[in-house]
Amino acid sequence: MIPMTTPHPDKDALVALVRSDPEQSVELFLELLSLLATSETEIRSLKEEIKELKARLNKNSQNSSRPPSSDGYRKPAPKSLRTPSGKKTGGQPGHDGDTLLAVPVPDRIVEIPVLSCSCGADLSGITASEYEARQVFDLPEPRLDVTEYLSAKCAARPAGRV
Repeated sequence: MIPMTTPHPDKDALVALVRSDPEQSVELFLELLSLLATSETEIRSLKEEIKELKARLNKNSQNSSRPPSSDGYRKPAPKSLRTPSGKKTGGQPGHDGDTLLAVPVPDRIVEIPVLSCSCGADLSGITASEYEARQVFDLPEPRLDVTEYLSAKCAARPAGRV
């Protein structure tokens, strides 16, 4: 065997070994082939293990039977099924909008007093000279309407059944 003082013997040392001891060079060659075969098998095994680990790492609640709580902080981005129309958002040109018009007599009027001026002066004792009105239309709270139905019961005298 060649004394391995360096990690890789140079070309001249290998040629000298083949000339001086062909038997030992064949043994070295066969040992290297065996090491290569073992390494290839181990590399194949490790690649397969890496593939399995990557597949397990890529699973989440969307593509497996895992619960959503197992996703951690890396939640998948929500996927919208809507396709963009190419139009800008909001009202489109040429569309006549519909506006709720102010009613002459609202159900309730709430007066909002001005307590101070923008300069910081106190206005709490001063009466307003004019008002700016804005109306808010709210839907009323839904309430249950309970109806009781009474079915009449009566019997004919001869039969006696109800």
